[in-house]
Amino acid sequence: METTSSKSTIPFRPRPRVGGLRVAEAPASAASPPPYDDDKLVIDTRPRQTALDLDDGVYRLTLTAIEEGENPFDAGKQRLVWKFAVDGHDGTLHFYSSVSRGPRLAEALNALRVPFAKSGETALSKSAVVGRTCQGRVENVTTQRGGVFPRIKQLFP
Repeated sequence: METTSSKSTIPFRPRPRVGGLRVAEAPASAASPPPYDDDKLVIDTRPRQTALDLDDGVYRLTLTAIEEGENPFDAGKQRLVWKFAVDGHDGTLHFYSSVSRGPRLAEALNALRVPFAKSGETALSKSAVVGRTCQGRVENVTTQRGGVFPRIKQLFP
């Protein structure tokens, strides 16, 4: 290992993500060096949702995004992440549901007043749903490590 007496700076750029994991980028050209060292481990400790200091209760929520991702609790299956802004507060809360059917998907669609077929297929565009408002019952949950965070327990119109 070689040491130097002067400090060097390493330019930082976030790596692109695939399924929540960071992946190495291909070099822009053959002449430029690769942007990342294969021996580097990137650890992302940012919270999955913006921390909010909320009391238990009912809040008005605005849907800001819907994302489809892998379900960490059921390998090989996808889930929807419904991201809500809480009126009058900075930050977001997440609500999780299945992609194709289930009580939580129906709960989210009913709360946002989105018509859907209970038996059959319904096609929706995200842009038609994002921006809609509903109410949500929020409860603070204590983790096994002692942390406390607000969670959407129920959605309704």
